[in-house]
Amino acid sequence: MEFNTYLIDYAANKWVRFLIAAIILLLAGLIIAFVLQDYTMVTILFGVGIVLIVVFAVIRKGDIQVYGVSKNKLVITPEVITIAGKSYDIKNIKDLRFTVHSYEGMNYKSGHSLQVSNGMNNHISFKAPDGKVRCNFFLNSAAHVKTLAVILKEFYVRHIPFVEMDLADKQTYILQRLTAHELEEFKRKYGYGKKGN
Repeated sequence: MEFNTYLIDYAANKWVRFLIAAIILLLAGLIIAFVLQDYTMVTILFGVGIVLIVVFAVIRKGDIQVYGVSKNKLVITPEVITIAGKSYDIKNIKDLRFTVHSYEGMNYKSGHSLQVSNGMNNHISFKAPDGKVRCNFFLNSAAHVKTLAVILKEFYVRHIPFVEMDLADKQTYILQRLTAHELEEFKRKYGYGKKGN
């Protein structure tokens, strides 16, 4: 039984990094031209910057995020969490926390508008013997989320201490918000609330 997915890399999109570098160079040129009072050059550099951004956005079909799905994986089992090839024994970690925001293509409300998720705003964090670990991970579908839920359920069965949160930063239990009555039933079902648990 395992859940596996890809990590989110905040330097994965090389074309966006190129665009950022080009914009920084253009801004430096703008500042120099402005200081030298070459207003024609300021206008030209500003225009080139705007054209570069628009053309780039059209070519990339609007995908101008500075992060993306990496080739590194996150693998979670009831015994071990492996992040980019480094394994952490569940028994040796503390303050395990999952924040499950959304899967790719999921509609969710943000403020007063409806957004479509890219599936990259989910994260896991914990304290390991060698320091704090935190990373974002990708959820590609509702079925992928159900696979994660199976692992979370097993954590409850084995009484592995952890906290799970949803996109509104509300605590969930196997990815569901529970009423007070449902929470009591949940604790009873999984053996929580007894002495030693």
